[in-house]
Amino acid sequence: MPLPKLAAHSRAWRLLVLALLLVPLAPVTFSGEYAAAATEINIAMKDSKLTPATATVPVGATVIWTNNDAYSHDVAITDGPELWVSPEQRQGQTSTYTFTKPGTYKYYCEFHPDMVGTLIVGSPNPGPFPPASVTFKETGKTARGKFLDYWNSHGGLAQQGFPISEEMAEKSETDGKVYTVQYFERAVFEMHPENKPPYDVLLSLLGNFSYKQKYPQGAPGQTPNTSAGSVQFKETGKRVGGVFLTYWNSHGGLAQQGFPISDEFQEKNDLDGKTYKVQYFERAVFEMHPENKPPYDVLLSQLGTFRYKTKAPAAPPPG
Repeated sequence: MPLPKLAAHSRAWRLLVLALLLVPLAPVTFSGEYAAAATEINIAMKDSKLTPATATVPVGATVIWTNNDAYSHDVAITDGPELWVSPEQRQGQTSTYTFTKPGTYKYYCEFHPDMVGTLIVGSPNPGPFPPASVTFKETGKTARGKFLDYWNSHGGLAQQGFPISEEMAEKSETDGKVYTVQYFERAVFEMHPENKPPYDVLLSLLGNFSYKQKYPQGAPGQTPNTSAGSVQFKETGKRVGGVFLTYWNSHGGLAQQGFPISDEFQEKNDLDGKTYKVQYFERAVFEMHPENKPPYDVLLSQLGTFRYKTKAPAAPPPG
């Protein structure tokens, strides 16, 4: 029976009601062949939208919702064989739920009621459940499985760029270990199966590599941003403020961008030859583009492209 939608300020009452409703619906632990059918589905919360908004999953699947916005979300299943409300999710936080009963589940975000989603939970043994894959015609390269999930839930094209390589084994210059990696225009994804999700995919420290290569003595002409609301990071002593801080906060923060490793300065872009105000972070370089309207007034340098060309100079250009 559908559960009436309540206003966000009634969360406490909703949680109490659902706690009572869900007493007999404790999580089930599967074993043997049934457990082998279980899988994980990632749903991104970005710009007050759910991606994908509708998904079909097998019984036993665990759905992981990741909040990529700077403001809070939650998940409230209001209609279906099982009812559930997640804790409040702040930026970067996840909620998970394992679906043990087939049927159609409708849910929404209590903080943003227009964020609605549907999950269709099918039979417990649907057969092989291959990872999704997408081949990008722009480069001819394919992203699949956990790398594709990460790409979709962490900014997609704007944040990561197109894939410019297939998956391959590469020795990390950070710890000397060999990982499965894939190069994208603005990042390099590393597979870390020794970590539990969502930390089983990490980004290479491309900002560090590029900064040390280009400025072994430090970049000249740096100016700390001391505008109102700016923040100094004690870990590196560098300041971030203005639109760069806004971008950092709204695009994954520490996990996606890393700490700032420089202050702001002017730099000539290797792709178009123009000079922009930039700031280096451990995993990215922010470029100021005042000629563009927000949110495109801050763009990321194509560090993945530069790094790939450096490491594979004989490789033909993508596409």
